[in-house]
Amino acid sequence: MDEMIETKVELANVLAVHPRLAENRWGESASASRKEEFERLVLSCGSILMDSHVVKVRRVLPASLIGTGQAKEIAHLVEVHEADVVFVDFQLSPIQQRNLE
Repeated sequence: MDEMIETKVELANVLAVHPRLAENRWGESASASRKEEFERLVLSCGSILMDSHVVKVRRVLPASLIGTGQAKEIAHLVEVHEADVVFVDFQLSPIQQRNLE
């Protein structure tokens, strides 16, 4: 007879970050819709969404996408919410990803 093996799956605590570029003028409705869709995507991964944070980006920085002040603010939110993972609603370059880690 086959024996069932019970496994325990730990869910990741996730902080979702939504960069809003000044050059993209979607409007409130479109921004809210995109944010909601991204949050559903995070939840569909079986994660626990701890917080969802919008970051206004005036100018994309090649090294990190966002400024150091915004990066520190996100790092603080990671600590406060004890997030294991940060999902960013933007296609980061490998350098941006590495610098933000």
